[in-house]
Amino acid sequence: MKKHSKGKLVLNFLLMSVIIVVILFIMKNSLGEIFHQIGRTKPSVLMGVTLLGLLFLCLEGYNYRQIVAPFDLKLSFSKGFFAFCYPAFYRVITFGAGTLVAEVMYFRQRGLTTSQSMGVTSIHMMLYKLGVISMSFAGLLLSFPVLLAKMSYMVPAVIIGLVVTSLVVFVLFLASANQRFHHWLMVLANRLFKSESAKKRIDSFNEQIESLRETVREIMTDRTNVIKLVGINVLKLIPWYVMPYVIFYDEHQLSLMLTMSLVAMASVVGGIIPSPAGIGSFDFIFVLLFSPLVGRVDAASGLLLYRFGTYVIPVLLGMFYVARNKEQELKEEIHELKESRT
Repeated sequence: MKKHSKGKLVLNFLLMSVIIVVILFIMKNSLGEIFHQIGRTKPSVLMGVTLLGLLFLCLEGYNYRQIVAPFDLKLSFSKGFFAFCYPAFYRVITFGAGTLVAEVMYFRQRGLTTSQSMGVTSIHMMLYKLGVISMSFAGLLLSFPVLLAKMSYMVPAVIIGLVVTSLVVFVLFLASANQRFHHWLMVLANRLFKSESAKKRIDSFNEQIESLRETVREIMTDRTNVIKLVGINVLKLIPWYVMPYVIFYDEHQLSLMLTMSLVAMASVVGGIIPSPAGIGSFDFIFVLLFSPLVGRVDAASGLLLYRFGTYVIPVLLGMFYVARNKEQELKEEIHELKESRT
């Protein structure tokens, strides 16, 4: 028992040390430009970006609370709030590889089973994509004349992005709602992809669909909750999509509707271009869309501030949450070790 407690303490301490080293490395290399841009930004603009970033997290927290409600899990405001920050932090320190695992672990710690937790993460992803599709489609309709006049080359890309993302959501929903289609999809995938790595991905996808089926079944029992969830997942994106308006307004006076439309379209196009965690592709499309309106330099600077509000704030809050939990664990383990010696 004594050796076990000591080993657990050392392991947690080493894990915490590794996390700190990785954070320092990332902050120096990846986030350095963002913090440099923050230092050159007007306090009023920085405050606006920060408040919008926090508003998104509050709405996202409420969204998570509604998703888990059918499982009789009542998340507090803070637990819902950190449900996004916790995996955001692990996405950074694992370079995107540990995001899904962290989200599943978070809900397991709250009392859900692994299957239920996977279902929650899957339906959360589906609802997010549904929100992005809705906002992007509205943005395309409302800003079509401007797009044709200033960046006609983006119209086909946006349409392709909408079609591909819609197909992904449709296939996921159909596979989770219809067991026959799910079985046919797995048979087809196994015939088409023979490599070992592909087989592992297919098995993982199969598990997600099974978990998603349970979650969809639970959520669909309350139609009012379904309508509420769809509405929340459109509403929660507004703070993020308003950010460029706050960032660019002083110098370029862009319209609110246009800036929201462009970010929505950047999200849907960036989502179909392969890159780690979808970050690099979105960044490229963001600069491409805003450059004709504000210039390439200002578009790149605006992107850094946008990343602060949508990426850095959740990561820093997630880091605080993890550090606080690890500190508590270390204290408990030190206490256990002392108890075992007496």
